[in-house]
Amino acid sequence: MQPILDVAFTTYYIGLVPLKVAKFSKTQINLAAVIVDMQDSLLAQILQKDQLIQAQVDVLNSCARYDIPVAVLQYSSQGNTTAQIEAALENVPRKDYFWKQKNDGFSNNLFANKLRQWDVNALLFMGISASYCVQATAESALRNNYKIFTSEQLISDNSGLTASAKRWYKENGIFVQDYKQIIK
Repeated sequence: MQPILDVAFTTYYIGLVPLKVAKFSKTQINLAAVIVDMQDSLLAQILQKDQLIQAQVDVLNSCARYDIPVAVLQYSSQGNTTAQIEAALENVPRKDYFWKQKNDGFSNNLFANKLRQWDVNALLFMGISASYCVQATAESALRNNYKIFTSEQLISDNSGLTASAKRWYKENGIFVQDYKQIIK
């Protein structure tokens, strides 16, 4: 049984700038995790890759414990997902792998079909190229009426998460500082 993630938003203002903050209330979320491009050839450029991988492994351990399905998106011709992530995925009962030719994982219809089969309504994003591949997939998720979740500890660009990417995730989904607030 999946844990219940209770989500509501409160907007605070810092001067004239609105800051949307996630609060947890009693809303049932059927969550799937989505791993994007965690392949060794792409990870070589990531500065904080060890911390990123460890946070993702922690989440995957929770996915295994709560039977949260996991979709693994891999960019074509970049090799397989890194060994540490693969090892954690061995314990996840519901998982599937999808190759993609474009930044957006939804460009592979099999991915979208699997999410419908799993009957989920929210996606927890983890991966690299946060400003490109992860964001393109998250944008399509929003267009397909999924709620999106992530944390700065779960996604990254080459030199960390850019300010514009962080702002986009905060404005369009649930973005938390500590990924353990999403899955425990």
